Amino acid sequence: MADAHHSKKQPTSKDFTNYQIAHHGLKGQQGCFKLPAELRNEIYALCLVGPRTIHVTCLPFTNTLNPRAHCVDDKGTSVSVGLAGTLLRTCHEVRDEASPVFYGMNHFSLSEFHMIEPFLGGAGDFVQHIRRITFFCVAASDCRNGMLLLSQAKNLETVTVKTTGICMRPRDMAEALRPLYETMRESSKKREHKEVKEILVLPTDRSLEYWQCVRKLLGDDML
Repeated sequence: MADAHHSKKQPTSKDFTNYQIAHHGLKGQQGCFKLPAELRNEIYALCLVGPRTIHVTCLPFTNTLNPRAHCVDDKGTSVSVGLAGTLLRTCHEVRDEASPVFYGMNHFSLSEFHMIEPFLGGAGDFVQHIRRITFFCVAASDCRNGMLLLSQAKNLETVTVKTTGICMRPRDMAEALRPLYETMRESSKKREHKEVKEILVLPTDRSLEYWQCVRKLLGDDML
């Protein structure tokens, strides 16, 4: 349930060091690339990671992501305007090294469901590093499509689904959640440490009985 948060260690820049070394080795021994991978990741984290949820927005009347979307916190105020996008566009080497930190250490929120496809599409292969994400949906079909897309994110730890305006039957919600739920369950079995078990978090605007019914239909304790 949403109000039953599990205490777990938050990701740090050090968590991505092995990934950087495995995928990039010692290439590019110039400029900042002369620094150890651990220090480079700390620099990326200082530039790209904020304490608040990052709200991803679209340009008005389009499905195009706002280029400043990654720089707006949960209060709608600017956070180092343009810094995230500018740094990730510096060069291919910086993008490849910094993106896992950006996607892996931030919590993203998509206030409109149709943004999830361009957002995940823009993340490309780096979608695998996303750990925390919130999105809103108004129909079971939208929710299910979102879960199918999110199933690419193999390191997901927390997913918050919020429904507004339209009530879904517990069975519809359970079926919508099933694609991602099954992926997370299989991935969880492969983890070596119990403290990193993935958890599916749901909103608190529904009654306890509603979510108990959804949980029963899915047949496990991940909710």
